[in-house]
Amino acid sequence: MSENDWKAKTLLWLETNPLAYELFDFYANEIVDAGVNRFGAKLIAERIRWESALRKVEGWKWNNNYTAYVARIWADRNPEHAHRIRFREVQA
Repeated sequence: MSENDWKAKTLLWLETNPLAYELFDFYANEIVDAGVNRFGAKLIAERIRWESALRKVEGWKWNNNYTAYVARIWADRNPEHAHRIRFREVQA
């Protein structure tokens, strides 16, 4: 699957799961506000899982397949903090 296909799938997933981006954005901004200079998208994804489990959120879960692309979308929307997320080259 090409990078463009994954981007399209991620945007569709976010469209049907708006909570996913809201949570990613919230926790990414929280870690930025705490002064952390570098972090990985997986850290945010696992925090979302943790919080969802503690709050017993039913009928929704974070999908690992989209973590890297959600992070790239966040970086595009927050260019002043894009340097804080570690990215690897996409291997499609």
